[in-house]
Amino acid sequence: MSQSPSSEITLPPTTHRWADYAIAAVGLAIAAYFAVVFLRNPAGSEWYHVYVRAALRMRAGETINVVEPVGYAYPPAMAFCTVPLSWPPLWAGMLGWYLLNMAAAAAVFVFAWRLTGGPPLVGLAGRWLAVFALGAVLCLRFVFAPLEHQQFDMVIAGLLMAGCWALARGRDLRAGALLGAAAAMKLTPLLFAPYLVWRRKFAAAAVMLAVVAALNLLPDLLYPQQSGRLYLQDWRANYLAPAAQQSAGTWFADATQNQSLAGLVGRLSTAGPADLSTEQGTADAGRNSKLVVYVLAAVLLAITAWRLGRPLRPPVIVPPDAVPPLPAQQLQVGLESAAGVCLMLLLSPMSSKAHFVVMLLPCFLIARLAIVDRLPSVRWLLIPLAILGPLSTKGFLGKQLGGQALLWSFPAWFVLVALVCVWLGLGWLRRQERGLRLET
Repeated sequence: MSQSPSSEITLPPTTHRWADYAIAAVGLAIAAYFAVVFLRNPAGSEWYHVYVRAALRMRAGETINVVEPVGYAYPPAMAFCTVPLSWPPLWAGMLGWYLLNMAAAAAVFVFAWRLTGGPPLVGLAGRWLAVFALGAVLCLRFVFAPLEHQQFDMVIAGLLMAGCWALARGRDLRAGALLGAAAAMKLTPLLFAPYLVWRRKFAAAAVMLAVVAALNLLPDLLYPQQSGRLYLQDWRANYLAPAAQQSAGTWFADATQNQSLAGLVGRLSTAGPADLSTEQGTADAGRNSKLVVYVLAAVLLAITAWRLGRPLRPPVIVPPDAVPPLPAQQLQVGLESAAGVCLMLLLSPMSSKAHFVVMLLPCFLIARLAIVDRLPSVRWLLIPLAILGPLSTKGFLGKQLGGQALLWSFPAWFVLVALVCVWLGLGWLRRQERGLRLET
């Protein structure tokens, strides 16, 4: 049996450095643009109104989960991590937050690229340059979103990508700590805990859960509330419990911004002929929409588990002496992590476009499968991905049509199509493994 296409690739060193200069110039231009976005009005930024105000309340021993137009609706970890940046003058704290976001953005690109098995980013040429460009174009609107709103999602994505790469290299404790730090902030990365158990990484799963608990309970030790309540108690009472009583996709934000599976189902259910004229009719519609979400979530999880293969089997590790570009056989953790981030977004009660920055990993992998590994099924799915992703932005369609694309849940469908591509990649990878076993 012949080797997979990706394992045969040996790219000659290129003497053309235009790609390096172009990538560097684009990166510097983006960094300069967002320096202006971050620093022009710190007092009016979402970072100040959500995270800094929560940190100031934490320092004063007050509740941080106050229900208000721009409220802090998360576990205490992010407010706790913002405390150091709340001490200096506001402009200096914002400068530090900007630099931290730029470092996190670099980590997202570097570690997502490593999980894709690509060669060094310096000297890209040929098909690998096309992979980088296509993956970036597919996801760029989602990379910009957390920076436009100065939110924590870029930092969370950087921790998540670094943790997945540590797992791919067999550094389990480091992986657990990084994944735990990401999960402590918005909890949806907790989906990686059962994955670690599935892959027999029990120590990594234990460390992950310990870090989640530590970052969310330390604030009660260092900045106890005057009321004596735990911060997690306030979060549950003020945000989780009320949201649990609502219909699918309802959260403390504009419903059109919720691009999770619950948001998609919620919009589809309200577009139907359900009788909402009575309180009982509204309650029935809410229960039915939630039931649909639970069933669809179970189906997505079941298909993913099937694609992961036999449980309690450790993944293929990238050896320390591996020289990129990596062969297909070393993509297992990358592809499985890509499935994990897609499920994170779909199964979350609330996923806005800023959360979608983690889609850079699936987009890079999909580009590799289409261009380097030449999977026909994935190539065909590039068309709907382009339509649902970069071609559906307000900058391309205009404000009115771009808003309509959100109502039609284009970002949610984008993640669903990307998840199908990852499933196809995992199936192809298992066929490659079977072929290698037959050869030996």
